[in-house]
Amino acid sequence: MGKKDVTKSFAKAVESYESVLAIKPDYHQAKLYLVELFTMIPRDMGGDSIRAEKYVLELESADIVLGAKARDLILPDDADRVEFWQKILKNNQNKTGINEALGKAYLYEDNVEEAKKCFENEIRLDPNKNILYVDIGRYYLMQAMQNRNKIDSLSTYVIDAFEVYLNSKPEPINSMKAFALGNQAMIKFQSSDKEGGKVLQQKAESYDPNYSKAFGTPSKLLFDQPDKVSDAHSYFSRPF
Repeated sequence: MGKKDVTKSFAKAVESYESVLAIKPDYHQAKLYLVELFTMIPRDMGGDSIRAEKYVLELESADIVLGAKARDLILPDDADRVEFWQKILKNNQNKTGINEALGKAYLYEDNVEEAKKCFENEIRLDPNKNILYVDIGRYYLMQAMQNRNKIDSLSTYVIDAFEVYLNSKPEPINSMKAFALGNQAMIKFQSSDKEGGKVLQQKAESYDPNYSKAFGTPSKLLFDQPDKVSDAHSYFSRPF
């Protein structure tokens, strides 16, 4: 935003994803990234609703979940995304990815209890989705940071949510243990328990001294083996 040659820079970003598709045409995640880029960027900077729709249709033909995620991206801002994903789930009860998307739609409506139920259903279908527990912790953390008067009252919710992740199976890798502990430390530092924050931060650094301090969950792409084509996907414009 506000930079020179934005259109050229955006074109290079698009070209990068399209070059991936030239190598591997069925790498659907690249198409999903392109849908989001063409939708979120203003037209005068390179956004293109027609090209976005083209990829949406291709994804809908290829995969139920990725197609629905693509369609979700181009829905109007005032669309009821909970209702959208409920309709998808109705006919695909055992398809992984749908409960996750529905849960995140609930989070955007601040309905964290329904989000938790959806995430639990997703994790029952695929235990490797236990990373979703982190999103609950991040949700409470975001609520606390946006209203500092609630930090002390929400601190327990943040700690407990990340603790559920730390104790879940399959066991989180060390870098993700550190990330979870680091977020627990952060809320302690922001609340009235500075000493508790120091203890947790030291524990986090014992697992990974270079753990991510960002709000966003570290992408699975960072931890996949170099010779593996990762199926990880995260949004540019959404916190969950």
